[in-house]
Parts: sequence; C-alpha cells; structure tokens
Amino acid sequence: MQLRALCEGVCFSDWSVPSDALNLAAVQPHSDGLTRVKSRLYHSGILSQCAITLSLPPSRLRGSWSAAATLAHLTSSCCVGVEPGRRSEAFHKLLLPSVMDGLLSLASLLMSHAEHVSHFKKVMDSVGWLLSAHTHLTSQVLSSIHYEQIQMCEDASVCLLCMQLWIQICTVSRGFLPSLTDDSILLLLNEAVGQLAVMSDSAVGGASIKLILLMASQLGFRFRPLLMSFKGQAQARFEHGWREVFKNISSLFVTLQVWMASCSKTGRGG
Repeated sequence: MQLRALCEGVCFSDWSVPSDALNLAAVQPHSDGLTRVKSRLYHSGILSQCAITLSLPPSRLRGSWSAAATLAHLTSSCCVGVEPGRRSEAFHKLLLPSVMDGLLSLASLLMSHAEHVSHFKKVMDSVGWLLSAHTHLTSQVLSSIHYEQIQMCEDASVCLLCMQLWIQICTVSRGFLPSLTDDSILLLLNEAVGQLAVMSDSAVGGASIKLILLMASQLGFRFRPLLMSFKGQAQARFEHGWREVFKNISSLFVTLQVWMASCSKTGRGG
C-alpha cells in the first residue's frame, strides 16, 4: 500500500497494475516468461517512470522511505534480464543510467538518517545488483555527485557498506573487474585507497585492503601498471599536503608490488 501511495499521482493514476507487475517480475524465478514480463515493463514505459520516481526530491517522496527503498529494489531487479530488442541503445544509454542515478540519489538522501540505515542498505544492494549485470554503469557510479556525497559521509557504517558493495560484486562476479576500463579501475582503486587513508575504523580499513587485494588477484598482470600509475598520482598529491595521509599506506604499495613481482615469476598473474 505504501508503494502504491508513493507512486499514484506521480507516475500513473492507478498504480495497482504496474506495482503488481513489478512485484511479479522481481520475485519470479528466471524463465522465458519472466523475461517477457520485464521486457513489457520496459517497452510500456513503466521502468522509465520508476526511474523518475526514484529521483524525486524529499518533499515529493512524502517521507515514504520504506516504499522508495522497495521501489528501488523492484526497479533494479526488473532491469536485469530485459530483452530491449530494437530499443537496445536507448535501454543501455538512457534508461539504465537514469535508473542508476535515481538509486544513487535516493541512497544519498537515506544515508544521513540513522533510522533509515536498513533502507539505505537495501538501495545500495540494488545498486550492486544493477552493476553486476550492467558493468558499463561503473564509471557513472564512481563519478556520480550522489555517490561522492556518500563517499564523504563520516559514518563508518556507510563507508563500510560501500566497500562491501564492491567486494560483493567482485566476489560473486569474477568477470566484473576484468570487464572494466582502466579509468574505472583507477577510480575504484582511488576509492579503496581513499577510504583506507582517511577512515580510522578498522572494519573499513580491513574492507579497503580486501578490495585492493581482490583487484590485484583478479586483474593479474593488468593490475601492476595501473598500480604504478596510481602510485604516481599519489606521489603528486604528496606535494600538495597529502604526505601524512598517504604515508600510512605506502607499505601496502610495497607489499602489492612484491606480490605482483612474485606472480610474474611464478606465472600466477592471470
């Protein structure tokens, strides 16, 4: 009922039909019938309207955070497994980025409310689900102003959720990291090192190191030049007052370089 109340008057005069279809598409096991349902949701414009709803300002969301988080989950679920047909370019270049922007916008609103941490996690899980299936959205996420706001949050639990998001994606989908562009990998490395540098929380630090090691392990030989490139950027920052920030992680760079050299000799570099 909350979901219907949130969306009626925003997307459809009668939200019962699309909300039922979204729920059906999200919970059904994978099948040809499910693909057809999701594809109809796209071609009918329902998924586009969902993306618009997710991007509404707080005043329009009417405080329905639980319903908004549920809509985020349903929308991301229904964007995976769609057969867009002749509208493939519009689906990948227009709809998916708009859905991702809506998810990140909603997450940035939720992160500042401690009482909504479960809703924030649900939305971030939706971000991860969408990224796992559509890796080309990674650079959008890492460059998003909404995600930047989330990154800058001083709440350790929020930072930890972000690190766990990437760890989960990399662990479940071993093809995720190799499919990324070098620029996207550097952005992800920048986030991991940045969190390691500025957060004193041990859980966040441990998760950051785990993500970096996952990157090294899964990218193999490709990771070493990227690591050296990033180290060069870090050294440039030393000259602009970042020396103390990066001093504590210099040993990690050394360890990774030794590990990569060992991989080169043993042929374990992927």
